[in-house]
Amino acid sequence: MSLKKISLSLFILIFFVSMFQLTVKNKINELYSDISLLNEEIKLYQREIQELEIKHYNLYSPQRLYEMAKDFDFIRVEQRVEKDNLLQPYDMSKLDDIVPEVLGYSK
Repeated sequence: MSLKKISLSLFILIFFVSMFQLTVKNKINELYSDISLLNEEIKLYQREIQELEIKHYNLYSPQRLYEMAKDFDFIRVEQRVEKDNLLQPYDMSKLDDIVPEVLGYSK
C-alpha cells in the first residue's frame, strides 16, 4: 500500500470515530437534560406530598379536634383510636358495634 492510501484510510477511520464520539456525547447530553427535568419534577412532587401531609396532620390532629369542639360547644366522648398521633375515623361498616357514651351539645 502506498502512503496515500494509508493516509486516506487513517483519515476516514479518524473521521468515523470522531462522528461516533460526537453522536454518543450528544445522546448523553440529551439523557442528562431528561434526567434533570425528572429530578425537578420529583422534588416538586415531594414538596407537594410534604405539604399534604402537614395539611392532613393539621386537619385531623387531636388538638385541632379538641379546639373545634370547644369553638362549637360540642362534647365528644369516644374511645380514642390513635395511630401516629392521629384520630382514626370510624369504620362505617361497623357502625352498629360503635356506641358512643356521650354525644351532644353542652348548651
